Amino acid sequence: MSDYQAMEPYFVQTQSVGRFALASAIGVVAFCAGYALASGSMSMPTAHYAPSVTAPTLVQSHVVTPTALRATHSQDMADAPQELSRRQQLMGSAWSLAAGFWANRATAAGACPGSPVQCAYEGQYSDPFHPDGYRTVVVNGDGTATISGIDRADGPVWTLTGNFEGSSLLIDFRPKGGPANLLSNYKDGGIRFPDGNTWTKQ
Repeated sequence: MSDYQAMEPYFVQTQSVGRFALASAIGVVAFCAGYALASGSMSMPTAHYAPSVTAPTLVQSHVVTPTALRATHSQDMADAPQELSRRQQLMGSAWSLAAGFWANRATAAGACPGSPVQCAYEGQYSDPFHPDGYRTVVVNGDGTATISGIDRADGPVWTLTGNFEGSSLLIDFRPKGGPANLLSNYKDGGIRFPDGNTWTKQ
């Protein structure tokens, strides 16, 4: 029997022991790793990936749709102050009184007592500087005229006097803090003043 044959059982036994030891070592390492992961003392390496790109979130914009606009308008009209309604009522009453005055004058007197040039001034006017008011000019027939009106819907009624000089009417605005004899001329359906203001006949 050769020496190798004599030692062969020993070699086989040694290989078996080595494989058993390697398997045992792997088992121990696996157990330790599992225990470490479970206890939190060891963490798995985090893989580094490219950041994900998400679509931008659309912020809701304040888009006014026709429906929303109509709803807003309706609410605004419902919430409008009652003062506006009162103002409109006062304006309606003022214009109604003025219209009634001219209707009664036409029925009672029949015609303006002044000259044709003077009577051109007679009537009811609007002032662009006082859109909520009115002006009324009455020709008296003695070379004078009476001017009355209001500057705002709920304002007091004021009265001025005027004197005709040819085709011009000199109006005394002192009761309103103005000049004594402000020159005015009737032209193209309105009374024109030196400052460029024009009362438009209604």
